Amino acid sequence: MKSRECDSMRPLISAFMDGELTPTEEAQLQQHLAECSHCRNLLEEYRQLREGLRYLPPAEPPPQLRQQVWHETIERPRADTGRRPFWKLRPRLSFSTAALSVAVLVILALLLSLGYQRALPPAVAGSSPRDGQLWPIYQPIEITFNKPMDHQSVIENLRIAPAAERDRLPISWRGTTLIIGADETQQVSLLPDTVYTVAILASAQDQWGHPLGQDWVLRFHTTSVIAGHNTPTPPPVPTETPAPSSPTPSPAQAQVEPTPPPAPTPAPALSTPPQTRQPTQQPVASTATATTPPPPPAPSPTPAATPTPEPTSTPEPTPAPEPTPTPQATPVPEATPTPELTATPVPETPEPIPVTGAFGQVYWGSEPVQQKLGQPLGHAYTVSATEMDFQRGLMIERFDTATIYVLVADGTWFPVPDTWTPDTWPTAQQVEPNLWSPGGYFGAAWRDQALQQTLGYAIEPEAHLMAEGARIQEFEHGILLLSDRGFVYMLLESGTWEQFPATEKLSDTTSGSEDGAIPLEATETPTP
Repeated sequence: MKSRECDSMRPLISAFMDGELTPTEEAQLQQHLAECSHCRNLLEEYRQLREGLRYLPPAEPPPQLRQQVWHETIERPRADTGRRPFWKLRPRLSFSTAALSVAVLVILALLLSLGYQRALPPAVAGSSPRDGQLWPIYQPIEITFNKPMDHQSVIENLRIAPAAERDRLPISWRGTTLIIGADETQQVSLLPDTVYTVAILASAQDQWGHPLGQDWVLRFHTTSVIAGHNTPTPPPVPTETPAPSSPTPSPAQAQVEPTPPPAPTPAPALSTPPQTRQPTQQPVASTATATTPPPPPAPSPTPAATPTPEPTSTPEPTPAPEPTPTPQATPVPEATPTPELTATPVPETPEPIPVTGAFGQVYWGSEPVQQKLGQPLGHAYTVSATEMDFQRGLMIERFDTATIYVLVADGTWFPVPDTWTPDTWPTAQQVEPNLWSPGGYFGAAWRDQALQQTLGYAIEPEAHLMAEGARIQEFEHGILLLSDRGFVYMLLESGTWEQFPATEKLSDTTSGSEDGAIPLEATETPTP
């Protein structure tokens, strides 16, 4: 049964090499290759055969052919020129002229094609895999350009995530095709069940110095070959829900819950004052009863006769103060322009917050990014940080706030306070080739937050310490974070994040004018 199935798949393997399979047939073949080692070896043999044919030297014509052509075209006409009339030479002359003209046309066409190729703007013509495709781990990544490229320039502007894969995967060229994961001496498998991002920056140049013009980004997911996963990690699942919420909200809730009990305490306090007020009101009522006899004095005309104010017409002479208009000098309101001077400088203060360098290229180069982040709240600054890549995401810890950012490949992120002590840190253990159960504070977060199903395993045994620190700038609705591994991360307060390839190194950014006159917080970078 197995041999019959393999026999039925051989035509598909050949068609796959020629790019003639339909999506359904390709998916069927990929499923078979994932299970059949014999067909995988056959596919690899086909690849090697194709590569060998491409590098074969051109076949040399037999030497007698050259002599025959020389004899028929050069020697025989010279021997017959004296015996043939001139009009019989015209066909030979016209044939020679035609051959010469054809050669000239070929040369002109070649020059024109070279000129066209040189003027043609460089671009990526295609890739294997395609964006968003599920890709087998045993096949390398191939990126084909539309013209010859400057190999060194392309490699310098190449970004790969997970970043640790940049050093593990070999890189080679086949004509205008960049191959990641194989070279002349070896072929390395990709990581299983891993989300990859491959980017080529806009500054990559062709052989004539023309830049690519815009960033090219490829994202895809590899197939899984891991039979099973360790089950001991799921038990901490019950601690998952309290872990993210407990660090900050739980204490707040604990404080809110005790506050209601004090609420009843004031109730009794409120009950006592009314008692004191009631006795005071009661005497008031008693006085009101006692005052019932005094009403006669109220009708006494004496207070009514108090129209004495009529004789007080004396104030009529008081118009004398009318000359008080002398305060006409009060046109002092002319000093009102002074508030204008104070109001003008106030709005100018928030304007000069710069967003430059790698952050500026991401922020000013995309209007949606500006809308998502809002206005900058302060200058960029540098903090000490570490990073660890996983199969389906990464973790970043900034030491100034003792916070771990967990970035998941599905586009969501969340912070986790680093409250673990070194004696609670687990030890890193290798579970598969190039895959580890993480150790240290990242391992503690990975274990207690039950992140194995979300992030997968770590692809490096130790955390990567950013030698120059992480660059951070805060905005109204999130932050931008620059890693020294060549990526800018946008973390939004909505719980989503995006990744952008960085065109500048962290050292180039920190040495520029991005800081302005704002000094960096030196206490953050040296923290251990």
